[in-house]
Amino acid sequence: MRHDELKVRHFPDVLQAEMNRRGTSLRDLEGQTGIPKSTIGRKLSFGNFSLEEADRLSMALGVKLSTLIRRAEALASKEGEKR
Repeated sequence: MRHDELKVRHFPDVLQAEMNRRGTSLRDLEGQTGIPKSTIGRKLSFGNFSLEEADRLSMALGVKLSTLIRRAEALASKEGEKR
């Protein structure tokens, strides 16, 4: 089975911000998604989420994946404007 990787700059930042906003811990997400908290934590640091993982995490947070991606793209766009 092939897992396509989500390659959206700043996605981990947006995901972490949503977790913080909702008061959701890695342990909470582990329980809701079945993805080990150590894996989520590592991927938040390195940003290599599969599309399936990103979708499961966004559903657990109650936010559409497309919304999180748009937020991440907006951050990347703002960053590009500052350069």
